[in-house]
Amino acid sequence: MDSKVKFSDKELEELKEVRDGYEAISFELGQIELQKLFLKERDEEIKSKLNELKDKEKKQAEELQNKYGVGALDIDTGEFTPA
Repeated sequence: MDSKVKFSDKELEELKEVRDGYEAISFELGQIELQKLFLKERDEEIKSKLNELKDKEKKQAEELQNKYGVGALDIDTGEFTPA
């Protein structure tokens, strides 16, 4: 049974379409995974900046409270109303 069989052009074309489809999907899945990694990195950067901003806000609030006491600040007018 060493005789070789040659597939028809149509059969080969159909097989190549399936192979090419798998390659295209594999490539797209890889692209999606890369995008996920980049988004995860960006998410971590933004969360880090958020934490820095919270720390800055807390420090400023403590400094202003020590200087002016407890009260309310209208940030748009700059007016402070003691409690």
